[in-house]
Amino acid sequence: VMPNPHKGATTRKGWARIRPGWFYMGSPTGEYCRDTKEEVLHKVTLTREFEMMQAEVTQGAFKAKIGRNTTDLKDRKCGDNCPVAATSWNAAVAYCNELSKEMKVELCYDCTGTVGSAIQCGYNGKFNSSNAIYNCKGFRLPTEAEWEYAYRAGSSSGYFNGRISSSKECLDCSSTHIKPFGVAWYCGNSQN
Repeated sequence: VMPNPHKGATTRKGWARIRPGWFYMGSPTGEYCRDTKEEVLHKVTLTREFEMMQAEVTQGAFKAKIGRNTTDLKDRKCGDNCPVAATSWNAAVAYCNELSKEMKVELCYDCTGTVGSAIQCGYNGKFNSSNAIYNCKGFRLPTEAEWEYAYRAGSSSGYFNGRISSSKECLDCSSTHIKPFGVAWYCGNSQN
């Protein structure tokens, strides 16, 4: 979840300011764990700064704004301080809208219905072209490129915390030796 920053404003606690820049999105041919269909290496330039939450939205925070926890039952036993998991795009953008309402900034999405009973959302009519969402002053989900740029944190390795040196480090729910173990919430460190 991220707002477009108000120029000159101090980044709020729990948020990171991401400066504009460029990076290579995807992965090079021959890198271990590479998905050959979707990870073609290409240069991406981000021309605007943005703020991004430093941690995942918790189930408790989500429920407080939306009125219900949409996380799968098997993932709820972890508790209110664990990340929201397996929720829909519609529910996620409804959460963004609730943050925008609280901060009294424009909504980036239009939604009809309620979470849990056929909610349908889309981009607010003002922001329905591919680049227009960047102009929304409210809270929104990051684009794929924004997310990867922030996650990489200036690195060019397979994970921001290092290169993938063997196929044993590929995402495997039974292994504690893969790079994401210490920095991400995934099946291997979240009791599946």
